[in-house]
Amino acid sequence: MYLAVIDVPKKEDLSKDNHSSKNIVLPLVVGRRLKILDNDKITADTKTIRLQITAEEDFDPNTDVKVDSLRFGAPEEVDFGRGCKPTRSEKSGTDLVVTFDAAGNGVTDDNFAAKLIGKTTGGKLLFGYSRLPGVDYSPYVVGR
Repeated sequence: MYLAVIDVPKKEDLSKDNHSSKNIVLPLVVGRRLKILDNDKITADTKTIRLQITAEEDFDPNTDVKVDSLRFGAPEEVDFGRGCKPTRSEKSGTDLVVTFDAAGNGVTDDNFAAKLIGKTTGGKLLFGYSRLPGVDYSPYVVGR
């Protein structure tokens, strides 16, 4: 849930003062911890993508994930029901590793993270983001 708030009554907010509206984000569904296990940059030519879904205190991916509901790839693909489909899954300790057919991943040089979306075995929303391999995450420095 996204809220816009301000630190003074609206009628006291004047131009060029130190008050302004703020965005507050309250997660209604917790994103899950993910890690792409492949080291190569994901492109349109990538054949498969291996993704680790990490177990957490209140979440067992081996029992809580409806694997056939998963889609993975660029957010602009996954958000519209497209993206990669799972081809297999395997237990890795307490974690779950899902292999996706990389066709339709939609990842471009403009992406810095990939998105997973699907359902839990209880029918609830499941989502998370993972850093993409081959992306430079160092901060941009002016004048470099």
